[in-house]
Amino acid sequence: MAENVKDIDLFTPMNDIIFKGIFAKNTEKSNRLLGSLISSVIGKPVGKVTLVNNEPAANSTEDKNIRMDVVCMTKHAGIVDIEVQIKSADEDILKRLEFYTARNFVQSQSKGRGYDELQPAYAILITRKPVIMNGRFEEWFAMRNGSGDIKIGLQNIVILQLSYLKTGTQLDCLDEWCIFLEKGNRKTAETLVSGFCQEVKEASEVFMELTADLRERLLEIQRDKAADIERVRAKRMKAESFAEGNAAGKREMAKAMRAKGIDIAAIAEISGLSEEEIRAL
Repeated sequence: MAENVKDIDLFTPMNDIIFKGIFAKNTEKSNRLLGSLISSVIGKPVGKVTLVNNEPAANSTEDKNIRMDVVCMTKHAGIVDIEVQIKSADEDILKRLEFYTARNFVQSQSKGRGYDELQPAYAILITRKPVIMNGRFEEWFAMRNGSGDIKIGLQNIVILQLSYLKTGTQLDCLDEWCIFLEKGNRKTAETLVSGFCQEVKEASEVFMELTADLRERLLEIQRDKAADIERVRAKRMKAESFAEGNAAGKREMAKAMRAKGIDIAAIAEISGLSEEEIRAL
């Protein structure tokens, strides 16, 4: 069977499973790549990155629950949520981001810590389809004063709308990460990041490894499906051939019986053929 798995949305770093496979494996390499991505988004080093359990509590079915793609604690930038979306986000996405940024900020603060020691909370949404139709690649929401200056940056929402990304000859680290996330696929990933920073190159290598395994599993599924179809087709052909041979045998028997002068009604009863079919023999 010819291979026919194509480079569709399944094979992109923006796919939920693949994104987590690159950034949420809780290994030294995965955490380092995650730290690089976060640093490029918020514009400062984040230090050590530690993944946080992202499963909803078993007894919280009545609570507002959401699983972000990646949740982590950072040494210098507090708690960070990251959500990636290939398709259009739902209309409540901004409210949800605000809700969980506030909740994570409160829940991550240790008792007895002074206000000067509070760590920030970030929610980062990386989306192919824009949620704010203004042509801006990056939207940053935080507490501001009347002139628009950020006064308190403890609760932050950052939205990267990849379809609005415009790049020139000089790319910064955020540009490189976003190009990889938006444009990367199995055909272009390796050449696409050839001149990019080391972390993006490593992420591309992990991406190729992950999708190679996934691609092989999909090919196996396709091969099994094709084999099942072939078995059904062969069984149907055998049944049709048997039915055709059985019908031919009945006609030959009826023809022989009629040649011996047996009554047509009797032949029809014995052979299962209609009287019209018998007369036509």
